[in-house]
Amino acid sequence: MPKTLELHFNPKKSRKSIVFDSFCFVPEKKSEKDLGSLYLIGELNNVLPKNRKLIATLAKLIQKEYYSLPEKGAYKCFNIGLQSANEFLDSQIKNNNTDWLGKIKFAALSLPPGDAINFSKLDNLNTVLLRGKQAFNLGEGTASAMKVFSNVVTGKLSEGDKILAATSDLFDVFNQQGIIQDLALIEKPKEHKSIIKAKKKVLKKTSGACLLIFKEKSKSKVKTKKAKAEKVKKAKAKKIKVKGEKGASQRKSIEILTKVPKAAISKVSSRVSKPKAKVNNLLEKASQKAAPDSPLLQQKLKKSFLSIFILLIILLIGYLLF
Repeated sequence: MPKTLELHFNPKKSRKSIVFDSFCFVPEKKSEKDLGSLYLIGELNNVLPKNRKLIATLAKLIQKEYYSLPEKGAYKCFNIGLQSANEFLDSQIKNNNTDWLGKIKFAALSLPPGDAINFSKLDNLNTVLLRGKQAFNLGEGTASAMKVFSNVVTGKLSEGDKILAATSDLFDVFNQQGIIQDLALIEKPKEHKSIIKAKKKVLKKTSGACLLIFKEKSKSKVKTKKAKAEKVKKAKAKKIKVKGEKGASQRKSIEILTKVPKAAISKVSSRVSKPKAKVNNLLEKASQKAAPDSPLLQQKLKKSFLSIFILLIILLIGYLLF
């Protein structure tokens, strides 16, 4: 299962008119294993006393339905869970409980084993994909500002990716203080402690919740890492000096974009999947140089370059044959 940080800042000091919470659920039965983990986070502003448990109620409904029919698979179960939440919200409106309309923000993520991600949000709760030097706004343009979850989007994650979801006030502080950039660089959950400690004075003045999800490593890579560790141990036993890589200098040279670039989650599968061939690497670099500030234009240019490359190969083969 993915390693996850669930952090709440000063919940007791938050304004009485604001309610926020986050939830992490994992399979409890063997039959639920293929559904993977479920992550939920939400906030409600200007809340009335009767609606203070609305976020928790939605979370319980989605969790219950998500794990109720595991044979249907993660994507369908995710839709079923959100549908139950929609039905509950609709029932509240029919009962004339409409005070929460336009005041609730909620994000739901499903991470089944492997690389897949299912994602949806109600209104624009800040959720970003941290990948290397960059941060991409997940679901930009797909969030529903209405009373229901109306869009479910899927994508793929790559090794080393992290997902950060945070309530509004906390996300703003994270962005202003460069905390998002720092979190993008960490490799292990425990490394967040020094970052939070360095910004302790600022964070004391705000409140909110956040989830930081680390993409799990594939079993084959874990085994390879263990095998390498065993070799290092044997080398040390034989008094062979093994030099380590200097990671500190690389970390200083990495520059994270201060402003989170906008990227639709529907494009995540194409943006996140790592190219496997050298040709793809060259096309990627060429498209980035041609349009450094437009991810969508980069993808279009990449496809055009690839078509031209294939055409040249066909012409070359025809020339050699005839």
